[in-house]
Amino acid sequence: MLNRTRILFLTAVSVAAAITASASFKSISQAASASSSDPTGEINGKGTRIEQTFTEGGSSGSSGNSGSSGNSGTSGSKTNSYPEETTIIYRIEPHSENLTVVEISSTAKSVTIPATVKASDDNTYFVTAVGQNAMRINSTVTSLTIGDNVTIINDGAFRRATALTSVKTGNMLRTIGADAFRHDVRLASVTFGRNLQTIGPYAFAGNESLKSVSIGNMATAIGEGAFQNCLNLTSVKLGDSISAIGGNAFRGDVSLTDITIPFNVTRIEASTFKGDKHLAKVSLGARVNSIGPAAFRGTSIASLEIPDSVSTIQQEAFSNCYHLASVSFGANTSVIEPSAF
Repeated sequence: MLNRTRILFLTAVSVAAAITASASFKSISQAASASSSDPTGEINGKGTRIEQTFTEGGSSGSSGNSGSSGNSGTSGSKTNSYPEETTIIYRIEPHSENLTVVEISSTAKSVTIPATVKASDDNTYFVTAVGQNAMRINSTVTSLTIGDNVTIINDGAFRRATALTSVKTGNMLRTIGADAFRHDVRLASVTFGRNLQTIGPYAFAGNESLKSVSIGNMATAIGEGAFQNCLNLTSVKLGDSISAIGGNAFRGDVSLTDITIPFNVTRIEASTFKGDKHLAKVSLGARVNSIGPAAFRGTSIASLEIPDSVSTIQQEAFSNCYHLASVSFGANTSVIEPSAF
């Protein structure tokens, strides 16, 4: 595996990232370059961009001999194996030793975003963020590991990574931005770190291969449409600290069968579970005070217990729930809008 690293506007750099590969480590080449098109911001007299390139594998060969005594021999075949290459470009954030991933281009199957990069002056830079659209529209990467120091994945970072099947994040991750993994249609497994707090709007929308989601107890908010149209999502576990679930968050998740709303959620927003046609069991948290329009429209709920905290059930909240046979209303439900059921 060949690892080429260069710091634009800097001297030389060495990499402190662990790269998982079957090929043995062969060499590191180091270079410095300057370009008028690169950012010119300075940090401690140095430049602002670091580039890493990891190359693995690649070979070519041919075989075959001419026969003797005028007879033609058997011609061999020629094979070419092209190397897999990943380039990660970072931006050094002003007045800090933090890095943001600004671009990932890769023909490899597996990509690891490192936790740190160590410079030639022995300064260690911490990879703390993945920037907007950093690896958008990639069709080769199947496995992604995000380093332990990353605290935020920004909007659209891995959108339409259509070959991606698994993602593992570190325990420092707190925020996943809007559309971050949207339309990653083969994404089946996501492992969240224990300190995740916020999942942005439509972050995982349209991921039709995603089967289960488990969000830890540090999380507080799930954005609008975050898991909309995840057609094979059958299991959702929400942490106890979640207080806000956006409208359409689980809309169109036609394989989902049951859901427990955490204790701190006070409102079920519009169309949150609309069209989840196999959703049969719903447990509402004890602090829910209102159920929004079409929140559970078209689900398969058979019986429903509405807690005393609920005061308002808005229009079409449970419309087209053709299996609904039993509803127990709480003591404080005072407003039931037209067509609520």
